[in-house]
Amino acid sequence: MTLSIDVQLERQRERLAALELERASVIARIRHLNTESAAVGSLSVVPDVSTAEGRVALFSDLFRGRPDVFATRWESRTRPGRTGWAPRCANEWVPGVCEKPRVKCAVCKHRRFVALSHAEVRRHLDCSLSMASYDRLFPNQDTMPAGGFGNLIALPLQRERRGDGCTVFLDDALEPFADQWGSSRALLASTAIGPNG
Repeated sequence: MTLSIDVQLERQRERLAALELERASVIARIRHLNTESAAVGSLSVVPDVSTAEGRVALFSDLFRGRPDVFATRWESRTRPGRTGWAPRCANEWVPGVCEKPRVKCAVCKHRRFVALSHAEVRRHLDCSLSMASYDRLFPNQDTMPAGGFGNLIALPLQRERRGDGCTVFLDDALEPFADQWGSSRALLASTAIGPNG
């Protein structure tokens, strides 16, 4: 006995509906497993903060901004108390190239920004330059002022400022964590954001 075409069509539609439900269930399970895998994977790659390289890697995982430019603080030598922030330029004060103060940086044809790199992060953390060079990030932003770089975000954990009790992370009682790097590492591990996450 042969089933009518209508009955066969109905059975195939029911089978297809069941397969679509199973497919949706499998996709949901894959997503869940990917999330669990990312969380477990991030725990295994949380940097070891006992080395300078590990602290630089952890800092770079936790704090991100524009990779093409960052700012450093300047202090006026001719007007005491006057300070500000400017994008770091590789040509700043280079004789025969930089025309400051006659030409403002914003219109300089020799302007060449320094990219944020692991070496720059290490310089920030080690406080290789004076406090006048304490760094800030330009965050990635959806909107930007015309000709601008966006808002500045102060970078934490600079050695000299940490010694003064500044730029540190606080616990729930607003007291600095005794181990700033350990608490930062724990944060990365507990949130499972992982590197570049």
